[in-house]
Amino acid sequence: MLQLELQLMNSRQQVAQATLDIEIRNLRLKTWVGLTDVANLPLKLPEEIPDIQVDEQTALTYARANRSEAVGFERRMLEADAGVARAKGGTGPQANLFASFGLTNRTEQDGNVGDIYQNPEDGQIVRLGFEIPILDWGRRKSWLRSTEATQKLVEYTVAQDLITFDEEVLTQVRQFEMLQEQVKITRIADDIAQRRYDITKNRYLIGKIAITDMNIALTEKDQAKARYIQSLQDFWMAYFNLRRLTLYDFENNFQIIGDEM
Repeated sequence: MLQLELQLMNSRQQVAQATLDIEIRNLRLKTWVGLTDVANLPLKLPEEIPDIQVDEQTALTYARANRSEAVGFERRMLEADAGVARAKGGTGPQANLFASFGLTNRTEQDGNVGDIYQNPEDGQIVRLGFEIPILDWGRRKSWLRSTEATQKLVEYTVAQDLITFDEEVLTQVRQFEMLQEQVKITRIADDIAQRRYDITKNRYLIGKIAITDMNIALTEKDQAKARYIQSLQDFWMAYFNLRRLTLYDFENNFQIIGDEM
């Protein structure tokens, strides 16, 4: 009896904590979706999961085509190539051609400076010339080597980022496939644990087994249920994360971008 009373107290404490957690999360959910005026949100466990197979190469194709990161890789490479092209274009001699034209009036106008620019016909000056540097002390070649080194660094960085990008997508695809199987396994385990608990409870009520066996069956039933719900959460998180990484709905076969949404 003391063992039963202790277990009852622990269970009541767990129920109180679980009830508080539900209220807090319910409030957060209503705030996030903007339904603060709704008294209660009826939530249903999403036990039906989509039975879909995701091809790794197909996922990579959509991820590279749809995500902004992939476009950023190409942009960084083009910017590095453009920098090298500018540097190569500036390594030769740079000549500047200039011309100037002026008019003057050498006639004295009673000492008035402003009159100098009245009817400037006495003198006309035209200057033509060009400037070309003889030595730049290797500055242009140094600039070219610097841009080429930057280009190699960008190529290496982009290659590493692309590997990381692909690995993230491939890992998510494999994790999604694994979690599909995990949901099926934990669902079966939950059903077995529930049936075992029902049998154990009936045997306990007729005095065939001790309270210890009853407690073990109860604990395993609760643990199996918790693992099943956790596997559902992990699956749906992986499912929507895969959609985010590829911007593609593999269940309904359409891209989650532009006019096709």
